[in-house]
Amino acid sequence: MVEIPSPFECIGVAGVILGAIGLLVGLPMLLVWNVVPWGWYVVVGSGTLAALSFLYCWAWEWDHLPLPGS
Repeated sequence: MVEIPSPFECIGVAGVILGAIGLLVGLPMLLVWNVVPWGWYVVVGSGTLAALSFLYCWAWEWDHLPLPGS
């Protein structure tokens, strides 16, 4: 079974959390407040941070899986 690592084990967990917070701030900037250039920067930056952090933790988890026969 796959467990979510703590931020002390995989720093990418903190990146995913920060990316999600950035998306929660950036989407209202675009849709409600009409802050056009900075809203896109926040959405794209936080989405990229969340995606790269997720991939980093996915690779971290893969390295720590107990594979049969190893």
